[in-house]
Amino acid sequence: MVIKEGDTVLVYYDLLIFDAEVREVQPAEGGGSRFFVHFTGWNDSWDEWIDQDNVLEDTPANRERQRKAKQELLEHNAAAGDAHPPRHMQPGAPPSKRPVSVPGSERLVAMIGWMKTLDDSLTKLDKQVKDLVREQISHEVGTVQLQKRKAEAEVQKAELEVEVARDLKRVKVAEETAMARKRLKDAGISQQEIDAILPAAAR
Repeated sequence: MVIKEGDTVLVYYDLLIFDAEVREVQPAEGGGSRFFVHFTGWNDSWDEWIDQDNVLEDTPANRERQRKAKQELLEHNAAAGDAHPPRHMQPGAPPSKRPVSVPGSERLVAMIGWMKTLDDSLTKLDKQVKDLVREQISHEVGTVQLQKRKAEAEVQKAELEVEVARDLKRVKVAEETAMARKRLKDAGISQQEIDAILPAAAR
């Protein structure tokens, strides 16, 4: 069996077999190798060194062994209090490479599963917090853009009001000039004199 860094392997861990990735390989005391593995989908804090005897290649046969180990543990837990232990614990069962289980091993496996669930929950919560912060930032950016557009609209309104006031003043001057020219004409003032008093440019 040749296993190198980066390989996907199956690792005996107490009563179950877990998927893992080999991160580092070192010679073990007494011969053989030991592997520093990362359990797939787990937090890096669970990475650890595993002896060669507890590491399996990722093959269909070993995948079937993994499935059976999980099924046996589920059946054993479901039959808590039953006098018959799982097949791999029964006298006369074929020898297994898995490490000897210690008292309370089922509880240990349950705790490991609970810790993995907690890690998953924390990862999900961290993502939700990041999404919330991103949404808040987006909202604040949107508010700034609205305020900017409002300020631009107010400037345009002020400029328009100045232009309208200028046009109104021009119209009013023209109207008053026309009325004054009419009054002068009605008073018998000649057109030449009226033009001298009120230049044509003021019309």
